[in-house]
Amino acid sequence: MPDTLPNMERTEKTLHVYDMHQWTFTTTMTNAKINAWFEKEKKLGQAVGEAFGHDTSDRNNFDTCRDLVRPGDFVRGCVKKWKESQ
Repeated sequence: MPDTLPNMERTEKTLHVYDMHQWTFTTTMTNAKINAWFEKEKKLGQAVGEAFGHDTSDRNNFDTCRDLVRPGDFVRGCVKKWKESQ
């Protein structure tokens, strides 16, 4: 495994898009809009996994990242660590 931190810029950007989507949820949405919101959240979460897979392709399997990695403390911690190292 490489000793240097990978460039996490792609993951950082997709996390930002995911986070901005979280603010669009309202309690006045219809059931159809809520279902559409959750579908979009699912796709955005997968996009974070894909970005993480690309950014860490020197140490992680892309398909595994796409299928399993989602926004959370681990991914956010990796991005934070990368930003602090810049």
